[in-house]
Amino acid sequence: MRRLLPALLLLAAPAHSQEAHTEHWIVATDMWDTSAQSTLELRRTGDTLAGTLDGDPLDGKIQNRKIRFVARDKNGTTYAYAGTLAGDIMAGDADMPDSNHPGRRILHRFTARRLPDRPAGPPRTWDYRPESFSNLF
Repeated sequence: MRRLLPALLLLAAPAHSQEAHTEHWIVATDMWDTSAQSTLELRRTGDTLAGTLDGDPLDGKIQNRKIRFVARDKNGTTYAYAGTLAGDIMAGDADMPDSNHPGRRILHRFTARRLPDRPAGPPRTWDYRPESFSNLF
């Protein structure tokens, strides 16, 4: 029994390190020189991704610094993203339906930045007290 317990603890350790953690991102997609903003929530478990893009479910993979994920809306339309991670920044191409020509797809450049994790603990209040005042505009 004494030998079995350490072996079980060693087997359980990798499972804990593979625990999913939700990351929050803001995605800016260049749609014909106009930036379309989206919210992205990613949960990483090893090299597998799950989460949502503006509330639509997604799944994908991450290998080294390469990331790929596909979101599907309620009508089954897919939005595929492929890019490169560099710390808390992501950039690449989004393969989306062409809104001007049904049935066609078009690539748009996108960038994303990861939002910092919320600090632990209860909500906090910031008591702002201005130190200078001005009536000039």
